[in-house]
Amino acid sequence: MKLTLAQIPLVAANPSEWVSFPGFVEEIVAQFNKDLALAGAPYEMSAQNPGELLENISSLCGHLGESNGEQLASLLYRIDLKPEDLPFHANELEGKDLAMVILKREAMKVLFRKYYSG
Repeated sequence: MKLTLAQIPLVAANPSEWVSFPGFVEEIVAQFNKDLALAGAPYEMSAQNPGELLENISSLCGHLGESNGEQLASLLYRIDLKPEDLPFHANELEGKDLAMVILKREAMKVLFRKYYSG
């Protein structure tokens, strides 16, 4: 499926459309693992579908938030999320909401790479 530049944010924001792209979830996992490594987090993610990936990212962010806030901050920086992009509720980062923001940003990075590489 060929994307237009205008479609990228729409597709990235809608995980139900990701099944239209064979191997797309695996590409998001690879991008997330790359960002994890660059952030110095000694973890590796795996998932077969968007729901599983969302759960895994939520769990990892919760763990990092409790045990190593610096690695979580570094990961968010590597993913290219600004503080205004983050879902805060009563000054606390909300796990599933944060995971969804991360997932959509990683999807957008993969889609931009697909669009501009040919």
